[in-house]
Parts: sequence; C-alpha cells; structure tokens
Amino acid sequence: MPRFWWFQGPTVEQLTEELLAAGADARLEVYPHGDELTLRVVAPGDKTLVERGTMNESHPCPPLCP
Repeated sequence: MPRFWWFQGPTVEQLTEELLAAGADARLEVYPHGDELTLRVVAPGDKTLVERGTMNESHPCPPLCP
C-alpha cells in the first residue's frame, strides 16, 4: 500500500480550476483503484460530476516518490 499519492503540473492546475469553478462549498471525492485514483469534483446541489480518472497523473509513493 502506498504511503501517499502525489500530483504535479497540469493536473494540479486543472483540478484547481475545477474546484474554484464549482464554488466554495464544492467537495473533492477521491476513490482508490489499485495504483490509480479517481478524483471527482462535486458542486453542492449539482447532479453533474466532473470526473478525473486515469488522466489525473497520480503517482503512488512508493515506488515513485518525489
């Protein structure tokens, strides 16, 4: 089991934009799938999910530690 997953670069920029666009009461949901994560930005009262899947460029540590 990885100690943590880390993100960098364009993935962080896009995730930040999605969270800000969804508003202050938005939430970030994180779902582990083996060595990958699925990230979902959910706006309050919104039934639409913005889902970040395998494109999220997450890196499990170990083995890929910054």
